[in-house]
Amino acid sequence: MAQQTLREVLMKNKVMDPALIDNLSKESGFLRTAFAFKSSNGYIHKYKLYNALPTFGIVSPGSASAGTTATSNVKQLDLKICRSIQDEPADIVDTYPDGRSAYFDDQLPAYLESYGQAVSKGVFYGYNSTFGYSEGFKGLHQMAKEYGNVTQMVGTTGSRTSIFAVSFKPSVCGLVVNSEVIKGTAPFLNIDVMNGGNPVMNTYNTTTMTKQKVYQIDYYSWLAFLSASSYDVSAITQIQDASGDKPTSAGMDTMLDQVRAEAGKTIIYCNRTARRLLYELKNSKMQTIPGDKDFNNVLETWNGIPLVLDENILDTETTVLD
Repeated sequence: MAQQTLREVLMKNKVMDPALIDNLSKESGFLRTAFAFKSSNGYIHKYKLYNALPTFGIVSPGSASAGTTATSNVKQLDLKICRSIQDEPADIVDTYPDGRSAYFDDQLPAYLESYGQAVSKGVFYGYNSTFGYSEGFKGLHQMAKEYGNVTQMVGTTGSRTSIFAVSFKPSVCGLVVNSEVIKGTAPFLNIDVMNGGNPVMNTYNTTTMTKQKVYQIDYYSWLAFLSASSYDVSAITQIQDASGDKPTSAGMDTMLDQVRAEAGKTIIYCNRTARRLLYELKNSKMQTIPGDKDFNNVLETWNGIPLVLDENILDTETTVLD
């Protein structure tokens, strides 16, 4: 089965307008490039986690062979809800030049972009309550640590970042989308106009009990991120722009080896700080001659593996992630 990004999955199944899909992933490098597949059954995804492969052996013709089987456990991943509830003051909405519908249409791109940022944050930081969402799914930080696929630098807590390598594989590693969306029986992003489209009095301040007349829309979507193999995720953490804390060539190669990196299925994710420090590695190896008129230290790939920018990876990571 060919691997597809979330955009390709949504486009292929015609579940969202292309312009809206573009807004979803506008500022999220992860959401633009991560592969996606449908859940096994709606809001849950069941999959096999293999403990050992069946055994093969070389024998002579006519020799007996022992019976064998692949041992595995059936696991379940529960999809989570990514939600935002929009409260808009009726006084502003009702006086919008082009009417109420136009007001909410003009607000929609910002909500779609924010959705993409929230999903990326959830994937990178998982259920860490400081950087992610305490009720979220397991993220890349937790997965890399669990697999023992972490190379640590020694950056100062609160002033450091990480680089991730992810090897995507259908039904093994990627974004899990509600199967009802793929069937066409449910929208990818639900946009529910509340209260029959009428304004309600919302408590604005619980101390003074002041109220505000608002229109409300509930935006939500079901999804999760799955990794079912220890070869899916690796990371370099505690990176800082300081001597001894920067990513190294050997560290990058180790990170990619830990996920058995292959062009076409593996992607490297980092923020601007980490990317700039990788540019420095190229700087140190570059040579120029007097006739050169251009200087280019840009890195788009590392040994054929795409380098993707996502600024939802922070520069302020702390020891709570170690």
